[in-house]
Amino acid sequence: MDLNIIQKFRLIDRNSKELDFDNFLNNTAKYISGLPKGHLGIYESDPEEFLYKLFAALISGQKVFLCNHYWKPEKLEEIQHRFDFNLIQDKKQNADNIEIDLSKTISSEFVIFTSGSSDIEKGVVHTLSNTFYSFLGFQKFYSLDKVCFIQSLPLFHIGGLMSFFRSIYSGGTFSLDKKTGNCISLLPSQISRFEMGFLKKLDLVLLGGEMLTNDIVDLVNKNEIRASMSYGMTETCAQIMGTLLNESLTDYLQPLDGVGVEIVDKTLRVKAKQCFHYYENRNYQNNLEGSFDTKDLFDSKDGRYLFLGRVGNYVKIKGENVNIDKVEKKLKQAANGVTVKVFYFDKLIAFVESENSISKDIMRDRTLKSLTTVEFPHEFIFLESFDQFRNGIKLNFHEFKKYYYGRSRKN
Repeated sequence: MDLNIIQKFRLIDRNSKELDFDNFLNNTAKYISGLPKGHLGIYESDPEEFLYKLFAALISGQKVFLCNHYWKPEKLEEIQHRFDFNLIQDKKQNADNIEIDLSKTISSEFVIFTSGSSDIEKGVVHTLSNTFYSFLGFQKFYSLDKVCFIQSLPLFHIGGLMSFFRSIYSGGTFSLDKKTGNCISLLPSQISRFEMGFLKKLDLVLLGGEMLTNDIVDLVNKNEIRASMSYGMTETCAQIMGTLLNESLTDYLQPLDGVGVEIVDKTLRVKAKQCFHYYENRNYQNNLEGSFDTKDLFDSKDGRYLFLGRVGNYVKIKGENVNIDKVEKKLKQAANGVTVKVFYFDKLIAFVESENSISKDIMRDRTLKSLTTVEFPHEFIFLESFDQFRNGIKLNFHEFKKYYYGRSRKN
């Protein structure tokens, strides 16, 4: 980690005002003398204030927990009790005569919450060392000397936070004004919110967090946008694999430099210096091997890896983990017990084995309290029988997929 490069970092606020690194540290220092004792927590919706509080905590050497600012007060209170930390308050102190030694921050720890495929948050502990190794792999993979990310994801999320760290480690800029920079990190479904001309000017549009659709790939290539699909998670300090969407093997991901991966019992195991430690409730669990079993299903081809889905039949849509088994169960109840199969073909599709079609609106009304908008299928297909999709007595996923895309082409 080169402090001379870091000191070239610039923060651009929401009003497009540029702050150099000295001014950034001066604003950070205002929080240092007023920090509470013990472990710290940040519950902050303003991204600029979030960054000042985060750096104040890292400089102080205290462990800091990054809280989701969308949590309701009762949720925040429950998390505070489980993990035992005090929130950094908004009251700022005089920053005069406060010395800051950045070299001491390298081992400082911050905790990001993730519920994975459950509803119970666990804390994933990272250090600045973890984030730096993650940055090195990213920088070499995309051949970017100076990284200037536009803030688009929340900073309590590993994807949003690594956008900031990539910018600071390269001596680049981190932009809160949504328009100044050369990189942006987005969910694939967010692309349509931006002007294609704006995205085309960027050096990199980094996609991740949900399944990639054929429509998005076509849109990216049609507009000559340099986009990359990434794979990673909180436990691996964001991205560990990626591929550029104009490559022939679009679906197959290549590990970043310094990341070791292998398939064990059909699921992916990661070993890298950027991997994590756990912090569940108040019990710290050290991960000395620096490895992580993702529980995600993968196939491999010529040193690249294809994501097949999640163990437990989960898919990620718009950043949310959706349990296909749960969706099928609720729809089966709404359809009076007939067989329902749900698949993710670019979007959630429900096949209903029933001679009597039930309207989509009726299905929505019957599942209103049990399925969220993201969990509710995009399309319903009613069929008299599933016999054509059976391989013996088992239903065959590939036959459903072949039928669906063949039907779509005819329509």
